[in-house]
Amino acid sequence: GGRLLVRRVVRQLDCLEFLVADALASGVRVSLEHARQPARVVRAVLRALTPRIEAHGFVAPGNLGLCYDPCNLVNSALEREEPVTITASLRADEILMFHLKQSERSHPLPVLTEGDVDWPAVLTSLRRLEYRGPWCFEIAPHPEVWTNLELSRDYLTALGGCRSCPQRW
Repeated sequence: GGRLLVRRVVRQLDCLEFLVADALASGVRVSLEHARQPARVVRAVLRALTPRIEAHGFVAPGNLGLCYDPCNLVNSALEREEPVTITASLRADEILMFHLKQSERSHPLPVLTEGDVDWPAVLTSLRRLEYRGPWCFEIAPHPEVWTNLELSRDYLTALGGCRSCPQRW
């Protein structure tokens, strides 16, 4: 029942604590992707891990954070979340990596374009956060992957996404 679940969660936090501490001791930053879990679950794990990591002498902000993927929110197996609302609720220092991809009716698209995620609104929220970390295009497997990457970059540029993107194109 409930006590068994609590013990499992504590055991998993213990394992994550030492895994993250070892990574940070080696100079590796750690980001946890929410994948198809609700973002609130991974954010709760990060909140629980932060004091544990800081007890090891590490500074969590900038070294431990969320690998944030708005498209995963609309494709969650457990509960569909609204990417614009979740993005607006984040702090820039919670995000270590920002993923860019698109789906339509929960099926991955080969390019970043219109679809399940309202990218113009998500990018507006992201700009308000003043996020300056790395971005990662997740381009679905396709024979024209490089063309699809270029089309995705062009779409992001047309939306003004590059204003907050630190990388040069």
